[in-house]
Amino acid sequence: MKDSWNSIMQFLNETPFAAYNTVELNQKAREVLSLTVKATFSILQNRDLVIAPVQRDIEFSDVYTGEPGSSSVHYEADVTIGKQTTDIILTGHAFPQKIGDRETFVMLSVGDIQHTVKVFGDRYWDSIFGITKKSSPEPFEKIPLVYERAFGGVDDSHPDHKYHESEERNPVGTGFRAKHSRLAVKGLKLPNIENPKQLIASPKDRPEPVGFGFIAKNWLNRRKYAGTYDGKWMESRMPLLPLDFDPRFYSAASMGLKTKSYVKGGETILVRNAHAYGPITITVPIINLKVSFLVDAKPVEFGMHIDTVVIDADEDELVLVWHGISDIHGQVDRLKWVHANVVI
Repeated sequence: MKDSWNSIMQFLNETPFAAYNTVELNQKAREVLSLTVKATFSILQNRDLVIAPVQRDIEFSDVYTGEPGSSSVHYEADVTIGKQTTDIILTGHAFPQKIGDRETFVMLSVGDIQHTVKVFGDRYWDSIFGITKKSSPEPFEKIPLVYERAFGGVDDSHPDHKYHESEERNPVGTGFRAKHSRLAVKGLKLPNIENPKQLIASPKDRPEPVGFGFIAKNWLNRRKYAGTYDGKWMESRMPLLPLDFDPRFYSAASMGLKTKSYVKGGETILVRNAHAYGPITITVPIINLKVSFLVDAKPVEFGMHIDTVVIDADEDELVLVWHGISDIHGQVDRLKWVHANVVI
C-alpha cells in the first residue's frame, strides 16, 4: 500500500531531524497516517545540548547487541503506532567511583521517574566446607549496561529436553539455573547488575531482571500483551492484530522506566556513574513540532508526542523520538502532502 500512496503524495520535512511517514491499518482495520520524527542532540562536556551535526537515521527494525534473538536489543525500531507513554532508555557502561572499586550504583532520573541498580564486578558462586556463598566482586574499570549482565539465561544442561528451562523475562542473562539443572553451582557466574532492594542470596533465587535498556518483544514482560495468534485469529483477523492485543506491548522500556504520561520537554535528566567524567545533568529540550497534512483542499494538523527518550552515555548523545497518528480512513487516495517543521 505504501508504494501506491507515496507515488501521489509529497513529504516535506523541514525539521533538522530525521523523519518518516507511512499509512498503516490499526487494530480496528482503519487507515491511519503515522509520522515519526527522530532528533539527535550532542551532549557537550559542559552538559549543554546542541543539535548533532549527524542525525541518527530512522530504524525500521530492532538492532541487537549481538546475534538477533539470542542477545539483548541495543535499539528498538523507531516506527510504531501505539505507545501510550514515554520509554526512558539509558545505554552505556557503569563506572566505579574510584579506581579499585568493586561495586557501584547507577542511577537515572527523568522528571518524576527514578531508577537505580547496583553493579558489581565479576562474581561467582563458591562452596566452602559445603556452604554456598558468593565470591567477592572483582575490581572493574567499566561494565556494559546490557541485559546479558543481569539475572537470567537459559539452562539446557539436563540430557532430557523436558527439563530445559529459561528465564523468560531475560533469556540472555546470567545466573539462572533450572530446577533440574546439571550445572554445578560452584563457578556459576552471578549477574553484575542487580536490584539493590532484591539482591540475590541463593542460587535458587529468581529475582526480577533489572536494567536500563530495551526489552525484546519476545520476552515475557512484553509478550504477555501481544494477544492470541491461533487458528481462529488466522481465519477471522489476520493480518490485523488479535482482539485481545494490549497496547502495553508497544512499551519497550525496562521496569520502572515507563512514564505515566508523555515527556513534554523541560524535564531534568540526571545520570550517575554511567560516564567516565562524572554525572550527566541535562534538560529535555522543548521542541515545538508542527505537523500537518492535506486531504483534498483542507490542511489538517495533528499532535506529536515524545514516546522514546534515549540517553547514550557512551556516545554523549540524547535521542528523542516523536510520533503522531491521525485517522485518514477512506481518504488515502486524496492525501496530497505531509509537512513537518519546527516552530520557533
